[in-house]
Amino acid sequence: KALEKISLILSEIAKYLAVISTGTMWLVTCYAVFIRYLLRNSPVWSDELCRYALVWLTFYGGAVALRNRSLANMNLLVNLIPPKPRKWFNIVVSILGLALLAAFTIWAAQLVGSRSVQIQKTPAMGIPLSVVYSCLPLGLGLMALQQLCLILHDIFTDPYELAGEITEVTEGDAV
Repeated sequence: KALEKISLILSEIAKYLAVISTGTMWLVTCYAVFIRYLLRNSPVWSDELCRYALVWLTFYGGAVALRNRSLANMNLLVNLIPPKPRKWFNIVVSILGLALLAAFTIWAAQLVGSRSVQIQKTPAMGIPLSVVYSCLPLGLGLMALQQLCLILHDIFTDPYELAGEITEVTEGDAV
């Protein structure tokens, strides 16, 4: 329960960060278009800021989508399996996904901490690349935490109840 509450709070924070990233991209793009076409001047930093905001949005949005089970998946054949074995099949697949996310999080943390990243700065804005790349371990770590919460939820939930959740999501997505 405590882990799920932490997961929910972090997911809400990630939603707000995603909204801030989206808003930043929108505002900077509007500003850049205005400056470029009306004043015939192009801000050199606008493309770079939008690019990095999109990267951050991708990782935080991915964590939110993972928690909501909104990521694309191919479950046509899996849904043909009876609920009880399907539950355990999905748990095994989720554990493999968690292992992959954990490995990527460790790799990303090593990348951010590496000397080659620490000494570099972005070309237009002069932001340290470690700040830009920090979205990798943070976003992937958040995804790993969300995946762990989903695994625990699935383990302790009745398989027929899980089958109903999957059906509801599938029917809702089809509309």
